[in-house]
Amino acid sequence: MFSPDGRWVAYASSESGREELFVRPFPPSRDGGGKVRVSTEGGKFPSWSHTARQLFFLGGDNRIMVATYTVKPGGIELAKPRVWSERPVRRTLVFRSLDLHPDGKRFAVLPLAEQELKRDPTQVTVILNFFEELKRRVP
Repeated sequence: MFSPDGRWVAYASSESGREELFVRPFPPSRDGGGKVRVSTEGGKFPSWSHTARQLFFLGGDNRIMVATYTVKPGGIELAKPRVWSERPVRRTLVFRSLDLHPDGKRFAVLPLAEQELKRDPTQVTVILNFFEELKRRVP
């Protein structure tokens, strides 16, 4: 995701062994420098605010995180990310499950259902004879 001024690109990478969020200058510097790691507990789906110097992303615990930033002559400096919303968002593998509104104050999200929020995280659901049950329900 490119920053509003087009000078920075935020992206998720698993180069550290876990999917984390990084920011680097655009176009890239010749020496490959300037890359800054934003997240420390997992991150993906970056969104730059167009109204404030903030970078939002989906954290490893599925909550929306935000990091404020300042641009200096030597590069970009990001503050430690903090939780923007306590409510978890549905995590998907490929498509974005959240998007920042142009006002920078609201998100459109793919939420978790209420029963998923209350579910014990160690609970496992096993479905036996799935196709037999499907035939019974849909003749």
